[in-house]
This record gives sequence, structure tokens and C-alpha cells, in this order.
Amino acid sequence: MCEFFYNNKKFYTNALKVRGQNSFSEYFVEVIHPIIHTQISDYIIDESNYDFYATFYADAIRVSITRWLLGGSKESPSEFVKLLKMAIISMSYKVINEINEI
Repeated sequence: MCEFFYNNKKFYTNALKVRGQNSFSEYFVEVIHPIIHTQISDYIIDESNYDFYATFYADAIRVSITRWLLGGSKESPSEFVKLLKMAIISMSYKVINEINEI
């Protein structure tokens, strides 16, 4: 997905600048939310709050991609995704370690 946005950077940079109802940014979250919802069902035990978690991650991905593209996409798509993964993994390890210390 990031590779596609990067290859069509001019279009998506302009699309992400549009705000408000029916904007691309809003549409992107609507599309990615159910995908994330399905993915987290394998990892998150708290079924009653799947929607909250899916919205959290969808918003985080949308904002990260928006900042990346509007900021000039200095990193390649693969480097950008690698940074996102490392941010998530690093924070996950920190949280797990804190839980184990309790």
C-alpha cells in the first residue's frame, strides 16, 4: 500500500490535503478499519473493545502515512514500513516487560 501511495505520490499528497466529510483521509480509515478489525481478532483478547482498537490503529496508520507523504516521503516505502514496524515492536516489548515486572 505504501509503495502504491509513493508511486502515485502527487495524487495522494493532494488527496490527503483535503479535509472534512467524504475526504480521502476519512475514506481511507473506513477501508482500513475492517481489515485491522479482522487482523486484531487473532491477537487481542478483549473482544468487547475490538472496534476501539481497530479505530486506534487505523487512525495511527492514516496519520503516519499522511505525515510521511506530506513531509516529502524522505524514506522509501520499505524503509517507512520498517520504521513503523520497529515503533510498534519496540513499544510492545516495553509494555510486555512492564507487565512482567508487576
